[in-house]
Amino acid sequence: GETAANIAHEIRNPLGSIGLFASLLIKELKDKKNRDRASHIISAVKDMDNKISNLLMFARDQRPLMKEVSIHNVLKEIIIFSEQIFGQENIILTADYEDVDPVIAGNAEMLKQVFLNLMLNAMQAMPGGGNLYIKTRISGGNDEKKNSHNPNVEISFMDTGNGIPDENIKKIFDPFFTAKEKGTGLGLAIVHNIVDIHSGSIDVENNKGGGAVFNITFPLITESYENDLGC
Repeated sequence: GETAANIAHEIRNPLGSIGLFASLLIKELKDKKNRDRASHIISAVKDMDNKISNLLMFARDQRPLMKEVSIHNVLKEIIIFSEQIFGQENIILTADYEDVDPVIAGNAEMLKQVFLNLMLNAMQAMPGGGNLYIKTRISGGNDEKKNSHNPNVEISFMDTGNGIPDENIKKIFDPFFTAKEKGTGLGLAIVHNIVDIHSGSIDVENNKGGGAVFNITFPLITESYENDLGC
C-alpha cells in the first residue's frame, strides 16, 4: 500500500501538469482538430487518474468506519441513481426485496461501490439491452467457511447477458484479470476486498437460462433481525 501510494504520487504530479496545459491549449487553439486532440489528452489523463485511484483502493489496508446499515436503503438509492442510465441502454431493472429489512454492520459508501460496480458490469454484459434482476433474502447462515450459524442476508444480481466463459469463472476476482480491452482488472478485485472487509462472501455462476449471477452474503446484526421478527 505504501509503495503504491508513493508511485501514485510520482505519477499524479506530471499527470496534473499535462491536464492543466492541455486545458490552457484548448482555450488558445483556434483549429477544431487541434482542440479535439487536446480534449483527448485531458480525457486520457482523467482515465489514468481513475486507474490510479482504483489501484490505491485495492492496495491500501482499509479500515472503514462501520455503522448499522440497511441493505435495502443502499440498494434503493443506487437503483434510483442508475434507472435513467439503464433505461437509455434498454435494460429493465427489477428488485425483489425480502420482507424483513436486512441490517448489517457496514460502511454505506463502500457498499454502494460494490452494488454499483456489479450493476455496471451487468449493463456492459448486455450491450443490446436485457433484464437485471436484484433479489434479497434472509438465510439461516450455514456458511461453513465463515463458521457462523447466525442469520445472513443474500443479495443476488442476475442478468440476461452472454454469461462468463467457463475458463474465466475462477479468475474473475483476481487482481488485474480482465476480458475487456480497456479494463484494469481491479473492479471486481476491489468488490471482493470490500465484501471481505464486511465479513461477507461473494461468488459468481452462469445462469442456466443465460447470463451471470453474482451472489453476495453478509452476516446480519442478530439483535436487529430478531427485533424485526418480534422475537
